[in-house]
Amino acid sequence: MWRLLVLAACVAALMCGGAALFAPDSLRPYLIGAIVASALWSVHALMMITSGVATLWSGILGESWTAAELRKLRRSGWQSINHVMLEERDIDHVLVGPGGTFAIETKFRSDWANARPYLGEIARTAASTTRQLQLRVDPRGKDVRGVVVMWGWSTREAVDTPFELEGVTFCTGEQLSRLIGQQPPVLDDHGVQAIYTGLVNYVDKRDAGEVSTSGPLPRTMTQVINDIGAVVMTALLVALAVSALATVRPQGVWSVLTAVTATVVAVKLRSTHRQNLRVTLTTTAALATATGLGVLITAIMGINLLL
Repeated sequence: MWRLLVLAACVAALMCGGAALFAPDSLRPYLIGAIVASALWSVHALMMITSGVATLWSGILGESWTAAELRKLRRSGWQSINHVMLEERDIDHVLVGPGGTFAIETKFRSDWANARPYLGEIARTAASTTRQLQLRVDPRGKDVRGVVVMWGWSTREAVDTPFELEGVTFCTGEQLSRLIGQQPPVLDDHGVQAIYTGLVNYVDKRDAGEVSTSGPLPRTMTQVINDIGAVVMTALLVALAVSALATVRPQGVWSVLTAVTATVVAVKLRSTHRQNLRVTLTTTAALATATGLGVLITAIMGINLLL
C-alpha cells in the first residue's frame, strides 16, 4: 500500500510540475488542483481494487443494513450480537429474543433473479453454521433457526415473501423485522438474558484468542470509512501546509523545510505506534505527500536557478 501511495504522489508531483512550468497562468491553479484531486481519488480506487475491499464492500454494507434492521427489534425484547466466530467461519449476526434464537447470514447480490442455482449451497452453509451455534446454546436442543437475509437491487422482484430451503428461511432485508416479529414467544426474559450472556462471554473469550493467534479482528465498515477519511484529510493537510509557504521568501525554502518536518514527524509517529493501523495509513499518506511535494518544489527551485 505504501508503494502505491509513493508512486501516485510522485506521478502527481511530476504532473503538477509540468503544469506549473508549461500551463497558461489562467489555467495553472485549476489544473494543479484537478491533478491533486484526481491523484487522491485514484489512489483510493486502486486501494479498494488491489486490496479486495471493492469485492467485499457490498457484503459489508449489507451486513450493516441487517444490523440496522435488527436494532429496530430491541424495544420488543430482542438482543443481537454481530460476528460470532465459530471453528472455521463466523455467523454474521445472532439474534436472541422472545421468539427464540436465530443465526442470521447476510448475502448481497445484484442478480437474485438468476441466483436460484446457488441458493442450495447458501442454505447448506447457513444450516451448518446454525448447527454449530446450536452446540454453543444447547447441544441437546434444536431451537436455533437459520435465516439468510437477501440484499440487492432486484430482491423485491425475485422474492415476494419469505421462503424456506433445507430448513433455512430466506427473506429480503425489508421483510426481516416483520418476519422476526411474527414469531410466537418461546423464551421468557430470563431465558433470553441467559442465552445472550452466554454468547457474549463466548465471543469475548473467542475474540481474545483470535487476536493472540491470528492477529487483529477484521475492521468494521465504520472503521474502514474512518481510515479512508483520515488518509484523505492527512494528505490534504500536508499538501496545504507545504504549498501555503511556497511564496514566502526565500521562495520554496520554507515549503521544503515543512515537507522535511512532516516527513520526520510521520516517521516518528509510525515507529512509536506500529500496531495502530490508522496511524500507519495516515503516516504513509503524510510521507507520500510531503516527499512528493518536497521533491517537486526542490526541482522547480533548481530549474529557476538554472534559468
